Amino acid sequence: WMIPHFEKMLYDNALLIDIYTKAYARYRNPLYKAIVEETIAWLSRDMRVDAGFYYAAMDADSEGEEGRYYVWTPEAVKAVLGEGRGAAWCEAYGISEEGNFEASTSNPTFYQGGFEFRQSFAEARSQLLQARSKRVAPARDNKCLLAWNALLVRAQSEAGFYLEQAAWLEQAQQLTDWLWETFHSKEGRLAHVYYDEGGAQGQSTLADYAYFIEALLALASKIDWVQPGTSSLYIERARKLMDAVFEHFSDATFAGYFFTSDDHEVLAARKKEWFDNAIPSSNGSLLHSLSALYALTGEASYLGAFNALSAAHANLSKRMPSGVAHALSAATQAASGVLLIKVSSSGDFSALRSALAAVPWRKIFIQSIDDGPAYQLCLSTECLLQTESLDELVSKI
Repeated sequence: WMIPHFEKMLYDNALLIDIYTKAYARYRNPLYKAIVEETIAWLSRDMRVDAGFYYAAMDADSEGEEGRYYVWTPEAVKAVLGEGRGAAWCEAYGISEEGNFEASTSNPTFYQGGFEFRQSFAEARSQLLQARSKRVAPARDNKCLLAWNALLVRAQSEAGFYLEQAAWLEQAQQLTDWLWETFHSKEGRLAHVYYDEGGAQGQSTLADYAYFIEALLALASKIDWVQPGTSSLYIERARKLMDAVFEHFSDATFAGYFFTSDDHEVLAARKKEWFDNAIPSSNGSLLHSLSALYALTGEASYLGAFNALSAAHANLSKRMPSGVAHALSAATQAASGVLLIKVSSSGDFSALRSALAAVPWRKIFIQSIDDGPAYQLCLSTECLLQTESLDELVSKI
């Protein structure tokens, strides 16, 4: 992908953090870890505001030209790095006199050597980043969309745990708390968008609920690692939002949930979103949360809703499986079982985190408890093991 569309979207970067976290945990390629680290660093630097939330996007254009902020010429690179180091960087990143973009400019594309070779240019990248910051930056879309921020909460919660970055998990918690306080009304409903001037407003869609519920549960699944005893708060919030989904988005006749609520402005038709697009489908997202809530609470309503919604995806899965990938991943995780690991004061959270980092494809919740054996392992609603041995616990996962 030598020449992208230069607009940067919050949801794209949230989804990239999620997939590269899983890829690193599975394959241990250090480049995947670096991509997660650098993406989160960019979000914190250019998209995050003091309140803790993230703006929606950065434009592709600056000074009337697409990509102008990001492209380079050999002359511009050497002016920052010097002749020798600049020439080496240009060769490694494909910066040429002819250019790979418009007006003989080049978009840096690293394609030589492995990870260690790339790391040797870390200082050079930092110098070029500092020089680039003096250019006229693209405009930023300064609104906060609930759904897109929720996707980031989900991704950063998992990344913080699996890459052992407690600060990322705490940032995700700060963002979640701000979203709840800002978007959730006393009537139990969600707003859609927040502006610096005007606050939270707009009628929410199923995507707002589905992604926020999934984000709350992702945070709840790992937050006890850094703040024992806090997961129950986020599970309860997820349950409240799922109750609102049942009440306002359900179809009394057919399976699946409408994209708009029953009190939304009148439309020609109320559609249902089944297929993944640039972001996962909201019905697919609900499958993840319904299976998790059933495992955590044992309430039959969640299991019934999961089974009905899963069955509604059956024909879609046969005809176009790539179009319902998020729903299929939920079905796969439910089939293998949602795990709940309870850890008492005698358990070792740090050692447990290291052990679980090897199985990111399992949906796992960890919860701290005051008393009892060091570890308890539950599969869905059935508790299978109580043990003082972490090795024994891991052998059963």
